[in-house]
Amino acid sequence: MGGLHLAFDNGGTKSAAILFDDDFHLIGFAKSGSMRSNTTSAELAAAHFNELMSRLGLEEGAAIAEVSGSYEKSLEDRLQKQFHVENFSRSGELVLGLSAAELFGDALMALSGTGATMYGRIGSKRINSGGYGSMVADEGSGYWISREAMIAAIRDFEGRGPRTALTDKIAYHFGGHVREELRAAIFSIYADNSSPVSRVAELVPDVVDTAAEGDNVAISILTRAGDIIADQMIYLIRDNTVPESVPLTVSGSVWRKNPLFFNAFIAKIRKNSPARPVIIPRYEPIAGAVIERMNAKSGGSDIAPEYRETLEKEYGAFRFEI
Repeated sequence: MGGLHLAFDNGGTKSAAILFDDDFHLIGFAKSGSMRSNTTSAELAAAHFNELMSRLGLEEGAAIAEVSGSYEKSLEDRLQKQFHVENFSRSGELVLGLSAAELFGDALMALSGTGATMYGRIGSKRINSGGYGSMVADEGSGYWISREAMIAAIRDFEGRGPRTALTDKIAYHFGGHVREELRAAIFSIYADNSSPVSRVAELVPDVVDTAAEGDNVAISILTRAGDIIADQMIYLIRDNTVPESVPLTVSGSVWRKNPLFFNAFIAKIRKNSPARPVIIPRYEPIAGAVIERMNAKSGGSDIAPEYRETLEKEYGAFRFEI
C-alpha cells in the first residue's frame, strides 16, 4: 500500500472522510457529525473528529501524504497535532461539487445542504451568492426546508394551519410516539449536546417522504424551496453575465432522492436559461475530492483511463441519485 490520503467533506450536519492510497484505491470511509464551527461547539467537533479517525482505523502518529477536500482550518490543526501530514490541499465545496460532476472548467453549482450557496467558476474568477447562514436566511437549504416543516407542524398541532402528516413524522423523529407529543419532541432537541441547527436539518428526508405520500403541505415546501434556489442562481447568472454555454450542476444532501425540489428548480432555470447544459453529478461531493486529485494527476483535462477504472470499480457506493 502506498502513501495514505485523506479526503474530507465537512458539512453543517455531517462530516465524511475517505481514506485512499497513491493509486486511489479505497481503503476506508466513515461518517460522523459536523465539525463546522458555525453549527457545532468546539467540544462536539472534537468528539466527531475522534469518532471519524477511529472509524477509519487511523492511529495517532500515522503518516498521511495529503489531506484534501472541504474543511475548516481548525481541522488542519487537529490533524497536525495527531498525525504526520505532509501536505494540506483545501479545495472547498465548489471544487468538490464540480469534480463530482466531472466538470473541470467553467461551471455553475447550486449547493443545498444544511445551508445553501450558489457558486460559479469562470476562468480564474470565483463567484457566489447566498450562503448567509441559518441565523439570517439560507433560503432553500436543508435547514430552511426543515424549519418550514416544523412551523407547518406547529400550526397544525395548534389548530392554526392545515392538517399535515408532517406533524406525525416530526413528533416521531424527535422521540414522540403520537402527534400529541409534538411539543415535547421538539423541545428535546435542546436537551442533548447536539447543534439545534443540525438537528433541525435532519428532517429533510421526512419532508421528502411525506411529500411522496401526497401531503400538500410538504409538496408546497419542497417546490417553493426549489423555486427559491433557482431565483438565487438566476441572480448569480444575471449579476455576472454568465454565458449560456456554461454548464450548471447541483450539490448537497437536499438534492438527494428529492425530485420535487430538483424539478421545481430546473423548471425555473429553463425559463431563464433554456439552452444551458444541466449536469447531474454521478458521485457524492466526498468522492469529488478523490476525482479532483485523479484529474490533477491525469494532467487536468480529464481522468486517465486507469483511474476511471478504479473510480467505477471501487467508488460505486458514492453514486449520487436525485
